[in-house]
Order: sequence, then structure tokens, then C-alpha cells
Amino acid sequence: MDDVARYRKRWKSLCSERSSWESHWRELSEHILPRHSRLSGDTPNDGRKRSSKIINSAATKALRVLSAGMMSGLTSPARPWFRLTLPDASLAEQGPVREWLDAVERHMATALAKSNVYNILHGVYRDLGLIGTAPFRVEPDDEDGLRAYAMPVGQYALANSARLAIDTTYRELSMTVGQLVEQFGKNACSGPVRDMYERGDVDHWVKVMHVIEPNRDMQPGRADAAGMPWRSVWFEASSNEDRFLSIGGAHENPVMAPRWDLAGEDVYGSSPAMDALGDVKGLQLLERRKLQTVDKIVTPPMVGPQSLQHNRVSLLPGDTTYLPDNAAGARFEPAMKVEPNAVQVIELSIQNHKERIDSAFFADLWLMLAASDRRQITAREVAERHEEKMLQLGPVLERLQDELLDPLVDRCFGILLRGGQLP
Repeated sequence: MDDVARYRKRWKSLCSERSSWESHWRELSEHILPRHSRLSGDTPNDGRKRSSKIINSAATKALRVLSAGMMSGLTSPARPWFRLTLPDASLAEQGPVREWLDAVERHMATALAKSNVYNILHGVYRDLGLIGTAPFRVEPDDEDGLRAYAMPVGQYALANSARLAIDTTYRELSMTVGQLVEQFGKNACSGPVRDMYERGDVDHWVKVMHVIEPNRDMQPGRADAAGMPWRSVWFEASSNEDRFLSIGGAHENPVMAPRWDLAGEDVYGSSPAMDALGDVKGLQLLERRKLQTVDKIVTPPMVGPQSLQHNRVSLLPGDTTYLPDNAAGARFEPAMKVEPNAVQVIELSIQNHKERIDSAFFADLWLMLAASDRRQITAREVAERHEEKMLQLGPVLERLQDELLDPLVDRCFGILLRGGQLP
């Protein structure tokens, strides 16, 4: 029999396992994309300024190019990116079967375009480039058929199966009192939440836990959650009551958790941003040095006779600073001379850092067509260049095929089939 205490204990264990990654993730977020994490216990709608460590935004722009390129290359809404088939290839190519598969593909493409899945996928590619791990979940939706939900880094903790595939997702998120009552009903909520709802305090944020894991007590043949291979439970993290908001199930794992690259049995992946972090931090230092150098050229530190200590001095163009009569030979002049070409030297180093950052994020690869000459090229040449881009990301694409694309298509197909939305 499940109880909330077991899930609380597992959550603490998974957070402890995750803790060695958190400082690295925080550093990546602070230097590249500071508004897309929950690493410091941030609440939703926290509008405080967080970009104080970013002077040159080259890495942020390179990550933006990477996510847009992955979106266009892998799951573009503008063209078909998946094709259904059967394990028996000869059967799949028989006329009526192929017609049915084609019809299902069209229905699925329409459902995906109608839902918010593509919006979430863009963020998934962004998080893959930044953090290296980008889980999200897809659920049935009464309005659009499908609904995807993002999981910011810091909100989730994951665990692997024996096959080293993500099969357990714990996440702590914030929901308002109004959202809790809307989703689970007032009677399922704790006493404090019910009291706040009755007082009209529906916008108060409440910490909630959501767990998705294999249903190891599955009872085959049952039509309810007990007969499904995946368990999905909700409870209030901030409540002392041993009660669930809901206990449900799923026919497929609702969570897709793609990872950019892995080392052995690691749960969390590495990312291009991890490779570029040294250059990103060096770039910010160089920008500061450049600004300091320009300041020294335009408004240099000055030296002058001690007699000027309590007198008015000026560095304004056309203005005059008067020296005392007894200060013969004393001069009011710059304390140091900075050569103007020093700025050019720093600019060259900055450019080198930006090129290495673009290379780490494959931005130079994705912008290959845009950076090419303006002459007209054939559709064949466009296709060949696209293939060339994809080949350079071969190992990453193989992993995404296994951890993102195949599970996403299977999940969407299952939801639409059970919802009676397929022919």
C-alpha cells in the first residue's frame, strides 16, 4: 500500500543524488540563460533581474540558434518529420494498411499542430543545449487532445531503469489554490488549501509533488490505474496530511527525458554549454577589460601637484584647470597612457572567444545557409546541406531518436487512439 511518506523519502534521496550537478547547472544558467531554472527555490512570476553576470550575450544568442536549428532540423511543424510503419515491413506496404498509416500520420500531424507540443519542444532543445537534460511530459487534454508540460531544471529529479533509460520522475512544482481545486477538486485538497479557497485566496502558491514511476504492482486485466504499467501520483509537498491529491496511471511513460550526451550510467546528461562555459566566462572578463580600457583612454586617471587637492579640477573638453602660481613646473596630466590599439587587441580576443562559443553550440553549422553567398541554389543543394548539418550531429541525433522522438510519437499515438481521434 502506498503512503506519502515513501514518496517523500525517495524525493530526498533523489535530490541528494542530484546535488552534485546543481552548482554546475546554476553557473550555466547565470552566465547564459538565467531566467529558465528553479535552482534557487524561485517561485513562478519572479521578475527580479538575474542577468548581472552577462555583459556579452554571444552565448545566449548561440544557444538560441542551436534550439531553433534543432527544431527546424528534427521536428519542424512545416514538414512531415515522422512516418508510421509496422514491425512487419511487407505488411506495412500493403495498400489498405499503408492508406491507414498515412491517414493516421495526417491526424497525428494535425493534433500536434493544434496542441502546444511544438512550443514545448523548442524549450526542450534549448535545455538540451544548456543543461544537457530536458524532461517534459505529454498528457491527454479535453480541448486540444494533447497537452505538453515543461519541467525547468531544479524542479525535477530523475532515476534510471536497469536499461539505463529514465523511468522515474519526481518533481516539485508550484500551483495556486485555484489550480489545485480546478484539477483535483476541493475535497481532495488539504484542510489549509480548502480554507484558503473558501476565503477566496485562490492565488496563493502551494508546493505540490508529482511522481511518475513504473507500476511494479500492476494487476493485468484491470481497466483502472492499477492495471496500467505506469503510476502517476500527486500530493501536497507542504502538507503534513498523509493523503494524495490523486493516484492515476498511464499506458505509456508520460515523461520524455532526452539527454544530449551521457557518460556510462549517469542519469543526467552533459551539454554544449558545459563545453563552452570557460569561453563564456572568459568572454565576460574580456568585455569588462575592454570597457575599462576604453574608460582609461577617454577619461584617464590623472596626476597633479598636491596644491590642487582642494581646488576644482576638470576633464571636460574646453574647460580649464588653474594651477597655483607657486606650482611652477607642476603639471596636471594623465597618470598613464593607454594605446588606442589596445582595444583592438582585446576585440580580437573577444572575436576568438565568440567563434569558439559558436562552434561549441554548432551555431556556425546551423547558420551555414544564412552565411553562404547570396546566389540562388537548387532544392537539391539545400537538401544536401541540410543532410550535412545532420550528419555532424549524428551521435546526438541517435540518442534523441531513442529518448525523444520515438517515445513522443508512441505517446501521442496512444493518447489519440484511446481518445477515439484516429480513423
